[in-house]
Amino acid sequence: MSPKKIIFFVIVGSLLLALILAVVYISKQKKETNTAPDSLKIWITEGTSDSYKSLIEGFKKYAPEYTKTNIVVEKQSSDAERYRTLLLSTLTEWNGPDIFMLHSWEDAILESKTESIPSEILDFTLFDKRYDDIFKELLSSSGSWKNKKTTLKWVPLGYETLWIFYNKSLLRSVPKTWNDLESLYREMNSKVYPSNLGLGPTFTPNMIDILPIWLNEWEVYSYNELWSARNSLGEYLKYGTLPIWNADTNDNNGIWQANSLNNKKTLMREQKLTTLDLFMRWDIALIVWYPSLVLELEKSGKRAGWSSKENVILTDRLPQKSSQSVSNVGRYTYLGISKLTNNAIASVKFLEYLMTPEAQRIYMTEYPYLIPAQSEFYASAESNSLSNILTRTTLSAFIPNIGDKISIFDYGLKSLFERYLREGIDNTDEPDTEALISKISQEVKCQISTLLGETNNSGCSNE
Repeated sequence: MSPKKIIFFVIVGSLLLALILAVVYISKQKKETNTAPDSLKIWITEGTSDSYKSLIEGFKKYAPEYTKTNIVVEKQSSDAERYRTLLLSTLTEWNGPDIFMLHSWEDAILESKTESIPSEILDFTLFDKRYDDIFKELLSSSGSWKNKKTTLKWVPLGYETLWIFYNKSLLRSVPKTWNDLESLYREMNSKVYPSNLGLGPTFTPNMIDILPIWLNEWEVYSYNELWSARNSLGEYLKYGTLPIWNADTNDNNGIWQANSLNNKKTLMREQKLTTLDLFMRWDIALIVWYPSLVLELEKSGKRAGWSSKENVILTDRLPQKSSQSVSNVGRYTYLGISKLTNNAIASVKFLEYLMTPEAQRIYMTEYPYLIPAQSEFYASAESNSLSNILTRTTLSAFIPNIGDKISIFDYGLKSLFERYLREGIDNTDEPDTEALISKISQEVKCQISTLLGETNNSGCSNE
């Protein structure tokens, strides 16, 4: 072969090689453009945007292809109705978040706007083993054998269960059963109310969170089933009328008179107080709520001028119907992918990272009052102090034991559920509890039907 032909083939070969490399480079650039967006928007309603900085840094190390993606975490209103309105309006305009936070089974409308993730896209084969049973409803399957398809609804990072905060100086022993608690009303013989139970949401802000304790006794776990637990609300409210006996110092005859927590409502309304404030002022011995209550107790303590002596406040397990079995109520927030996201691949990758042990450790550090979603971290979380101020409150009392039955109540629309409770209990002296429960069930179902655009809503009120 002549030198000219050799040179010709070398030149042609070089050009072909350069062309191939150019095509590969362009394809790679196009692929990166498709999978690594300029920004990823996440909305949260709990915590702070700053608390996600470490998670974002960890994610970019976990998935270097997203190093240049600007991940924006925006804190939105914790008011459920405002949040729903804002999300629905932005989703309609196709400019909403790629990922957004919701509370489990508290807003059926917004839950319908999230996209379930199939196992072909995200590997969650170990989800059952690594996550507590409280999350088992997040997995769903259809088909069978080779045609079986499994999807994951949402990714949680932590959860809470109901237990108690109590003042050690006011209680000789923590009640183990509800009968034990009722006995305290007869035995304490003081001006201290045993618990914050029995009042509506205006005075006991967490009332809607603890009502499922009594609903569950009727095996009712959803707003759809309220009709079969019409007496449950009355069972809860009776604690507000249980008398304690104390000497009325304004009575010249020194006669001992019966008193109840209901009698405190006028004072609380005038001074804009809640039972949380009364607890921190040593007027109530114990309160029932989730561990995140510690944030509100810190605020109440400041309003009380820290005369409350915060070092006497401890945590313990919830009283039970009997000592033979343990049941409780839980809740959690989760992050879900919007059905209208334009960054599905990046969103799935971010949720994949949140399921790693590293992300769980970071989240535990930022939110020590939440039980880790991944059960392998229970042992390391037990000694977590919930607060730098209420230093004797720990997470150990809230972590369920093996065999405990923990349920998540389905409120449908929790904000509407609570509004009817507030109107039906706090605005009347003698609420018709059975009629109120029936009304709540009907109205929640009707509003969900209306907001989802279903036609079978003729029974809804015109509110």
